[in-house]
Amino acid sequence: MKELAKVSFKLPGKGGKGSEKDGSSGLRWKTLLPAYLGIFSYYFGILMVAPFLPFLTQNFVNLPRSQVGYYNGFLTSAFSLGQLLGCTLWGNLADKFGRRPILTASPVLTSVFILFFGFSKSFAWAVVARVGWGFASSTIGVTNTVLGESSTSDTRARAFGLVGVF
Repeated sequence: MKELAKVSFKLPGKGGKGSEKDGSSGLRWKTLLPAYLGIFSYYFGILMVAPFLPFLTQNFVNLPRSQVGYYNGFLTSAFSLGQLLGCTLWGNLADKFGRRPILTASPVLTSVFILFFGFSKSFAWAVVARVGWGFASSTIGVTNTVLGESSTSDTRARAFGLVGVF
């Protein structure tokens, strides 16, 4: 038991490029904050809306319960189709115009498509809005690049570890 009392643990946020005195983590938060906002909008599009999609589908199409899953599949997969279409385009735009403008534009466009999805009056417009929503939030590749470029070998694990927090 006495050996356990002698073990000291390094607190998260200490070490790396920051000093032990000021508690700095060594992460460049001005650069990483837009990346974490992009990650949040990505996971919001996938996870937060999923429980409500069957109910929306049933209201839009007015189907019996046995066929709701079939149409819900279209609405759910529309988000992934938008990501497939947008991922390489966002990467190319980030190489051309810079990563920060892309990671700032992505949550703004995502918000526009969320509103468009929320106010859609038909199933077809909801599918179009979900494709746009997936397209706008498909900046995970750009986000991972920013996290890798903005961190040192000492802080890289901390930067990627915070992805689960956001």
